[in-house]
Amino acid sequence: MPVSIPTRGRRISTATLKAATARIATATRVLVTVWDGTPTSRHNALMALPRAAAPPTWKVAGALGIVYVVWGSTYLGIAVMVQTLPPLVAAGVRYSVAGLILLAVLIGWHRLRGQRLERPSLLHWRSVLIIGALLLVGGNGGVVLGEVLIPSGIAALIIATSPIWMMIFEALVVRERPSRLSVVGLVAGTVGVAILVVP
Repeated sequence: MPVSIPTRGRRISTATLKAATARIATATRVLVTVWDGTPTSRHNALMALPRAAAPPTWKVAGALGIVYVVWGSTYLGIAVMVQTLPPLVAAGVRYSVAGLILLAVLIGWHRLRGQRLERPSLLHWRSVLIIGALLLVGGNGGVVLGEVLIPSGIAALIIATSPIWMMIFEALVVRERPSRLSVVGLVAGTVGVAILVVP
């Protein structure tokens, strides 16, 4: 008879715990190989990971559609927003409302599953402050300020070049050359965005 371990209102069997431990060990070995190994060993390690079943086509299409609409309308929404409110105030209101909505969804999700939401620790708050300062204030705040001076389409095109800068950073710091397919994909994507947003 399997032994159960109590964890915050629910019980986990030792079989489940062993399976989870094995998956963590496999993922750790893969991460070590990906970080320190050669490109070939990295590829082989990633291919050795267990693969989940492919989602239905309609789910993939729906997810991509949501990304296209939400991401594509963001910069137009910012352009309208900065015409009525100070840029950083508008951005602060936007992210505060979004954060409260996500918090409500998270609390509701945990209650539906009969789980208790853990209180954030000081380490969590520190991480949130760092991420918020760099990503929301520095990154997205800069975009909002930029759209006071430039059209939303140009702002979207500049943000669309982010993968290119990531590839350059990886080549300079990690010393890993991008594949031809990656370069072609990035160029094609950037050109596509330019065709859509540049008049």
